[in-house]
Amino acid sequence: MRNSTPTTIRVAYADDHAMVREGLCELLTKMSARTEEKIEVCIQASTGLELLEKLEKAKELPDVCLLDIHMPGLNGFDTMVELRKRWQHLRVLAITVFENEHHLIRMIARGADGFIVKNNSGEQLLKGVLSVYNTGAYYADQATMKLAHAVKTGRIREPRLTQLEQDFLPFVCTDLTYDEIAEKMGTTRPSIDGLRVSLFRKLEVATRTALAVYGIKTGLIPLELTPAA
Repeated sequence: MRNSTPTTIRVAYADDHAMVREGLCELLTKMSARTEEKIEVCIQASTGLELLEKLEKAKELPDVCLLDIHMPGLNGFDTMVELRKRWQHLRVLAITVFENEHHLIRMIARGADGFIVKNNSGEQLLKGVLSVYNTGAYYADQATMKLAHAVKTGRIREPRLTQLEQDFLPFVCTDLTYDEIAEKMGTTRPSIDGLRVSLFRKLEVATRTALAVYGIKTGLIPLELTPAA
């Protein structure tokens, strides 16, 4: 059971932008000096994979993990899945540059305990860390809280894509024809047409361009993983 008046909150922070990460860590430490609960950043990582490796080696897990969404390699969405597989009760506050409803849905669906945008004030970030630690949740406003509740209760669901559909999605951002995509994926044109129609239905779009825009906007298509034509 948690101490009702803890003296130190141990924090891990994964963000590929070193200056941002180090600056926010320093800011959190300084600001928490004015509160009863002090923050100690015990782990810093530049990628999701590095975070997982450091957590595996840690003698003691942090109390709160700050997780950036857009990172190379293992992004925040996939890192969140791994965190929940390995450490079910680790409290995680997702951080992103852009306020995006789709990102919130995807992170909450994967088990994040809260969500904050980087352009919020330092006071807001400190509030988020303290709230996640003390209550197990943090959302910046009532609308975000209601959306998160809808995701957790199943009233809003993230589209469930098959592995083939996920493999196909990045190709819609290229100049390849559907026949050429079929060749790249080692399958047939009818199979590709089936994937396209299925994605149109699941994601409620009607054109390849709309599919690409939706995929990029929601993070389903990470730009750094888009295959070359």
